[in-house]
Amino acid sequence: MSHFEPYGVVAGILTVGIYIPQLIKTLKTKQTRDLSMLMLVLIVLCNIAWVFNGIEINSPSRYLSAIFVLVLTIPILYIKFKNMQKESKIKQAA
Repeated sequence: MSHFEPYGVVAGILTVGIYIPQLIKTLKTKQTRDLSMLMLVLIVLCNIAWVFNGIEINSPSRYLSAIFVLVLTIPILYIKFKNMQKESKIKQAA
């Protein structure tokens, strides 16, 4: 383990912590109108890349924090997708 790994642990905890309030709010309200679908997709893709990078350089803090961010972001992305489908059906019916 690198002597820089503790910094990675702190950064990983803070990064994961960023997404917890958004996930809680999204699960409670089911509102995603103000969230960008592109942003959510890019977050998922970016963190998939961080998982592979963390594994490649043997940095558990990097790949574990990326996995946790994926676990927190994918439900938000799913709810956003479902809401977009509902909005599309409403517009088509009108």
